[in-house]
Amino acid sequence: MFFYLQLCALLIACDSAMTDCSMGTNLKEIFPPQYAKFRLLRFFDLTEILLYGDVPDNLNNLTNLIELNLAHNMLAGPFPNLTKMDALNYVDLSNNSFESSEAPDWFLTLSSLTTLVIEQGSLQGILPAEVFSFPQLQQVLLRNNAFQWLLQHGLILVGNPVCTALSNTSYCQLQQQSTKPYSTSLANCGSKMCPIEQKLSPQSCECAYPYEGSLYFRAPSFRELSNENTFHSLEMSLWDELGLTPGSVFLQNPFFNVDDYLQVQVALFPPTGKYFNRSEIQRIGFYLSNQTYKPPKYFGPYYFIASNYPFPDGSRGNSLSSGVVVGIGIGCGLLVMSLVGVGIYAIRQKKRAEKAIGLSKPFASWAPKILLKNDGMNTNSTTSASSSATDFGASRDGPLKHPYNEVIAKNKDGNSVDNVNRDAFDHNGGSTLSEKAGST
Repeated sequence: MFFYLQLCALLIACDSAMTDCSMGTNLKEIFPPQYAKFRLLRFFDLTEILLYGDVPDNLNNLTNLIELNLAHNMLAGPFPNLTKMDALNYVDLSNNSFESSEAPDWFLTLSSLTTLVIEQGSLQGILPAEVFSFPQLQQVLLRNNAFQWLLQHGLILVGNPVCTALSNTSYCQLQQQSTKPYSTSLANCGSKMCPIEQKLSPQSCECAYPYEGSLYFRAPSFRELSNENTFHSLEMSLWDELGLTPGSVFLQNPFFNVDDYLQVQVALFPPTGKYFNRSEIQRIGFYLSNQTYKPPKYFGPYYFIASNYPFPDGSRGNSLSSGVVVGIGIGCGLLVMSLVGVGIYAIRQKKRAEKAIGLSKPFASWAPKILLKNDGMNTNSTTSASSSATDFGASRDGPLKHPYNEVIAKNKDGNSVDNVNRDAFDHNGGSTLSEKAGST
């Protein structure tokens, strides 16, 4: 389980094809051996993550590896065995705690090496001359080891005992770059100047707004920054693969940064006019950011960080005119007023409907006060039903009486039906119909 967890932690920064692994945080873990089964690995960067312990022997199985960087850790034991790694062109084992030893055997076998860096190490004895027979070798940094003698020039040995007696020699002094780094030539454009944010296109010698950014090459197989052919090939690959006009790429200020990555400033100019449109910027940015673009092989893997593009004309072209803005504002205002009017109309209609319902039921307000009662004097079903429907005769002291009961009683006594009918529904407060009949 321990080694499985270590392997998971190691592969967090690997790409999907398992060809590039790098770490950038302090793990402080023992060097895990399981990675060696990923034999397609080409770039292995474990710089400054506080790895400790011995480097496993099966590291030698990564025969496709191009870059190996284990610098600034706490690795111990013997120097790693790299004899089978024939594809290596960059090795950095600086600032570890390996056991003191003479130059390892793989110094004589890695013919593809372009850069060898072992600073603050524990190498001693004589540096073999065969190291400098490799045709691609461009830089050897062995500062602060314990070499006593050397058999060849062309390296930096500052801090080794051999430089005590030979301090005036070139390999015992830090050399300043004698030649100026490459920059795309603008000699054909004369002394023409451009406004702020615009730059001179090397292709048309016209001022334009370029798409700018920085390319970071992690393991280039060269160290010479003034070689025109090297950077011309980069320019041509950029305009070919990105679909730009030949000559519309400007490279400037290549240098090796603190991570020993080759950093190059890039400016890409539009084929016509002064600016790229948004779709072109998106396309170019996608090609560079997702590494769809492939530089020449000797530049190695890279990543791209772009600068913000100003879109000076494109922004104005895509903006709304003042007339359109005013029209939109007026339309929104009318819409709001219409909604308010509809709301007011709905409220008024609701009130009218409620008032109409109230007028259609004139006795609705009496409903809580009506008490229906049959005094039991009438056995006729029709009369009884009528008496249960209306009761207007109520005395203050006696029970409620229905006017029809009074009518029936008078008929039995022989009173005039016309008189009864005339007074039957004459309601005057608390007087009953019979009382009114007696008074007449």
